[in-house]
Amino acid sequence: MKITTGLPALVTAWWLIFCNYAWAAVDFERLDAQRALYVQAEQALQQGDEATFKRLVRRLHDYPLLAYLLHADLDRRLYSARSEEVDAFLTQYGDTALGRQLRHRWLNVLAARGAWNDYLAFWAPTADAALQCHRLHALIRTGESDQAFAAVEPLWLVGRSQNAACDPVFEAWRTAGKLTQEQVWQRIDLAMANGQTGLASYLARYLAPDDRRWVELWRTVHQRPASVLTHPRLKQDHNAARRIGLHGVQRLMRQDAARAAEAWEALSERLDYSEAERLEMQRALALRLAIQRRAEHPLLADPAIHQADQRVAELNVVNSLRDRNWHATLERIAALAPAEADSDRWRYWRARALEALGDSASAETIYRALAGQRSYYGFLAADRLGSAYALGHRPLVVQRTDVTALYSVAAVLRAHELYRLDRALDARREWNDALRQMNEQQTRAAARLAHEWGWHDRAILTVAQVRYWDDLELRFPLAHTDLVQEHAERAGIAPAYAFAVIRQESAFQVDARSPAGAMGLMQLMPATARMVARHQDVRLANIAEVYEAPLNIRLGTSYLRTSLERFGGHAVLAAAAYNAGHHRVRQWLPAEGEVEADLWVELIPFRETRGYVQSVLSYRAIYEQRLGLVPTRLSEHMRPVQAPDAIRAGDTIEASTSGG
Repeated sequence: MKITTGLPALVTAWWLIFCNYAWAAVDFERLDAQRALYVQAEQALQQGDEATFKRLVRRLHDYPLLAYLLHADLDRRLYSARSEEVDAFLTQYGDTALGRQLRHRWLNVLAARGAWNDYLAFWAPTADAALQCHRLHALIRTGESDQAFAAVEPLWLVGRSQNAACDPVFEAWRTAGKLTQEQVWQRIDLAMANGQTGLASYLARYLAPDDRRWVELWRTVHQRPASVLTHPRLKQDHNAARRIGLHGVQRLMRQDAARAAEAWEALSERLDYSEAERLEMQRALALRLAIQRRAEHPLLADPAIHQADQRVAELNVVNSLRDRNWHATLERIAALAPAEADSDRWRYWRARALEALGDSASAETIYRALAGQRSYYGFLAADRLGSAYALGHRPLVVQRTDVTALYSVAAVLRAHELYRLDRALDARREWNDALRQMNEQQTRAAARLAHEWGWHDRAILTVAQVRYWDDLELRFPLAHTDLVQEHAERAGIAPAYAFAVIRQESAFQVDARSPAGAMGLMQLMPATARMVARHQDVRLANIAEVYEAPLNIRLGTSYLRTSLERFGGHAVLAAAAYNAGHHRVRQWLPAEGEVEADLWVELIPFRETRGYVQSVLSYRAIYEQRLGLVPTRLSEHMRPVQAPDAIRAGDTIEASTSGG
C-alpha cells in the first residue's frame, strides 16, 4: 500500500517531547531490541506499508533515531509537504545534521515554488552559494532590494562561474547600477588566476569597449607567458597592464623562474606597482627559484625574503643538503626563524651537519635530546646513538563518570546507534556535531568512548583534538588484526608494515574515500584495485566491494608487496611509491651513485609524500611494539638509495612475516 499522507498529529507531538531525551542510564538490551524495530520501520516505509510504519513509530517513541524515521517519511514527500510539517520538524531538529539536510532541501523546494516569503521565514545562514543567492532573490522579490544588494559583492567576487541561482540576482544588481567597473576587473582577475579564461571573456562584456582589448591581451599572456616580455601594450603604465604583468610573470615562473625574475625586473621598472605587490612577487619568485634549485640567484640571499616566507628559507636548507654542503646547511638552519630552527627536523639535520664536519660531541648532544622523542627524527637520532626508542605508553586518563555522562548527549546516542547500524557517514555527522559542543574534558572522554565502541578512526581523530599523543593503544589500535596478519603473511610482508600503512592511509576508517578517489582502509585507487584483483584472480562485480575490509586488506597488502618488489625490497621507496606512484619515485632516484636514505627522504619534493614516508616508518616501529615484538630500527629499513640501474626488481624483500 502506498503512503499518501503524513504522520498523525500524535507523532508530531512526540517530536516536542523526545528530541533531546537524556539517557541518564542506558538500557543497551532495550536499544538492541529497538534497533531491530527501527530497521523494520525503514523497510515498511520503503515498501509503502503505512500501517506497519506508524505502528512501529509508536513503539519507537523514545528511540534515539526516531528523528531519522520522521525525516525519511517527510523527505520522500517533501515536494508536497506543508510548511507546518517542516516547521515542526525543524523546530526540534533544526540544529542537528539531519535538520540542516532537511532545511537545505526544503529551501530549494520553496525556491522552485517561488514561495519567497516562506523562503525567508525558513532561512538559516549557510555557506551554500545557491541558497544564499535564492535568499537575495527572495529579498528582491519581497521589496527588500537594498538589503539584498548590500550582500551581493562577496558572491560576485569569485574566480569561477556561480550557480545559476545567482544569475537573476547579479542581473538585478547590475541593472540597478550597483556593479562597478572595478568589481568587474576584480572578478576578471580572480577568474584568470583560476585559469577560467572563458569566464574572463564573458565578464569583459561589462567593461568599456576600449578595456575589452585588455582582457584579450590577458588571455594571450595566459597562453603564452613569455609574451609579457615583449608585448608593446605592457610597456605603458595602466591598471590593466599591471594586472596582466603580474599574471604573466606568475605563469612564466612555473616554467623558468630565472627568466620570470628578469621579466619582473623590467616590468617593475616601467609599471607603478605598490610596495606590497613588489614584495609579494619577490617572495613568489624566490620560492620558485628555490624549488627549481637556482641557488645562485641573488633573490635567494635576501634576508627580507626569508622573513616574508619561511618556505624559501627551508628550501635553501634543503638545497644545501642536496649538495651536501654542510657548512651552508648550518648557516641556513641558523637563519631560520627560532621556532622553526628548533623543530625536530632541523635539529636533526644540524646534528648531521655537525657530525659530517667532525664535531661529534655537539652532534651527540643534539641526538640525545632528540632521541627522547617518539617521532621519526627521534628514532633516527636514537639510531645514530644506538640507543633504545622512546616508545612509552601513557593511557589517556579520564573519569568513568565522564564517559558515562556522554550517553546523556542526544547526538552521541544517535552516533552510537548509527554506528551499530553501519551508517558510517550519518554517524560521523552526529559525532562531529556532538564534539563541537564539548569542552576538553568531555572530548577526552569521547575519545575513550569511541575507542571502547571499536570506532577507531573517530577515537584517533578525537584524541588528536586535545593533542594527547601518548596513549599508544588508542592512537595505534590493533584493528582487523586477524585479517592484517593473514594477508600480510600471504603477501610476504611484515604485519607491522601493513598496519602502519593502514594507520597512515585511513586511520582505520573502513569507508574512507580521498578527494582523488582512493578507497577503503588501504586507500586503493579503483584502477589499482582492479589491476591487483585481476592478478589475484579476484572477480570484482562492483568496485564498491573494495571498501570491504577483507578484500581491501588483501588487495592492499598485495600491492604493497608489488611496490617492494619493484624497488628491490627497499621499504622507504616502496612506501613512497604506494603514496606517490612508482613512476614518480623512479624520477626521484639519483642519476648515479647512491644517497643516504634519511637524506633521500628529506629531498622528496612532495611535502605530502615526505610526511607519509616518515609516518609509515615511525608507525611501523610503534606497531611492532604493539604486536609484542622488539622494534626494528629504522636504519635497518633505510639502506642507501641507489640509481635505477642498480635497483633490481625482486631483490631481497626486507619484510619477514614475524611482524618486524
